[in-house]
Amino acid sequence: MDHGLFENQLERVVDYCLDHLDFSIEDMKYYSCLPLCALDAVFKAGARQNGSTRTIERFCKVFGIPCLAKDSGKVPSKEGQLTVRQVMEIVGGLSLKELADKISTSGQTSSKAGVQKTEAFLKWLDILELYEVQTYQDFHNHWKDGDLERTLRSLFARKKNYPVDYFYMIAGKTTEVKVDASIITFTSEALGEDRVSDTIVKELFKAAVKELQGEHPGITVKGLGRMVREYSRH
Repeated sequence: MDHGLFENQLERVVDYCLDHLDFSIEDMKYYSCLPLCALDAVFKAGARQNGSTRTIERFCKVFGIPCLAKDSGKVPSKEGQLTVRQVMEIVGGLSLKELADKISTSGQTSSKAGVQKTEAFLKWLDILELYEVQTYQDFHNHWKDGDLERTLRSLFARKKNYPVDYFYMIAGKTTEVKVDASIITFTSEALGEDRVSDTIVKELFKAAVKELQGEHPGITVKGLGRMVREYSRH
């Protein structure tokens, strides 16, 4: 990598963040249990704005599961969470089609895509169970487990890695950003370029946070991504 070029890009991204972002925006809130992070990650892919949020709200209402942690700004205690196994038991009596219909937000029979996403969600839970990941705390102990990450990524086409990136982020890995269309567009605008690669975006965001922490202590890569998405929405 041309470090001179990278430093120039970094300076422009930092300046663009300071000029355009609202640094008072809170970081993402935590769901009441880890399986809801998997549900969000799966249904976020290709969904319209807030599409996965409605799915999670529907899922929690149907099965009587709290949506957010009691203190939504913090990872819930291990004792205060439903485990992956418990959620699997809750939905285990339903067929794939029945579960997809129950969490459909249209009020009608779920679409083919809805069934496929529901299947991916259940497979995701199977993988977590296989690797003995039941809670947020278990997952935090497996962040560096490359086998787990590769197995999760195998659920999606090679070019669709963002569900796994997003899952890691909302499950508490604050050092990563989910590179989606809004993140790429923002970075490209900051640099005045047509398209910036996912790899460069991730490196720029991590480096930008280090630069921004002097003026905005406590900011994380995950939090910066949330600010960009809020900016893009408005």
